[in-house]
Amino acid sequence: MKIIKFILKFVTIIIILFVLFVAYASISDYKPETIELIFESETPDTINVNKGISLMIWNIGYCGLSDDMDFFYDGGKQVRTSKGNVFENFDFVKSTLKNNDSLDFILLQEVDLHSKRSYYINELDSFTHILQGFYNYFGKNYDVTFVPSPVTNPLGRVKSGLVSFTKYNPKSVKRYSFPGNYSWPVKLFMLDRCFWLTVFLQAIKKR
Repeated sequence: MKIIKFILKFVTIIIILFVLFVAYASISDYKPETIELIFESETPDTINVNKGISLMIWNIGYCGLSDDMDFFYDGGKQVRTSKGNVFENFDFVKSTLKNNDSLDFILLQEVDLHSKRSYYINELDSFTHILQGFYNYFGKNYDVTFVPSPVTNPLGRVKSGLVSFTKYNPKSVKRYSFPGNYSWPVKLFMLDRCFWLTVFLQAIKKR
């Protein structure tokens, strides 16, 4: 009888803790607007596209998705790579950005600010320091206090997003949310997909 009572108490405590966790996740859930104005300028630069523009588009995989990773979200077993690998990838990204700082635009995806998966490196600060001659605009697409999966080795804290570096001051920058395709409560722990719309003024060539 005592064993049954103990089991019932244990199960009750587990259920209460789970309910409290889901409630906290619901309250702290990042809920972006469908359209968000990130930046607007009254004195934007004008771009002469006839002279051509140069750009880089790069999903850096938060410096943690190199060829050694067998990521669990892709059907693998690993949650994150080693700290040494992350820092090696991080140094490579920084070096590549520095070597390409003559470009007009550098558009990066999966840039972490404070995430367990990338050992809490503030990648945005480092990239901004390297690309000092650029305007930069950041928008979150993943902000979860604690991702509980996989249960045996949780992904934990994730804060990440997109960043645009540009040599030109834009007219406006807007964040557009994609419709979510996850049901509750799974959606509480998944990323909030989005895209940027950055508007620039173009020089009109007179005839």
